[in-house]
Amino acid sequence: MFDFESRTLLGCHCIGDRATELVHIGRAVIMLGGTADTFIEMVFNYPTLAEIFKYAAYDGLGRWAGHRLTNLPPISVTTRSS
Repeated sequence: MFDFESRTLLGCHCIGDRATELVHIGRAVIMLGGTADTFIEMVFNYPTLAEIFKYAAYDGLGRWAGHRLTNLPPISVTTRSS
């Protein structure tokens, strides 16, 4: 989760079998005051699970750009079970 104004990383969560291998990356960036741009500028080995942070940053920046253009609240995804 990024702050729309400062682009600072506010939170990170990882779910799954390899979550313990990934969550420390997000935590380190939070502790250092990193932004979405931090992930874009970082070099991740390919193919690894860690590169998912870069894709998440691109997604966050895309949502940020949409928010800035439309001035609407951030997009939220809701799932329904039947």
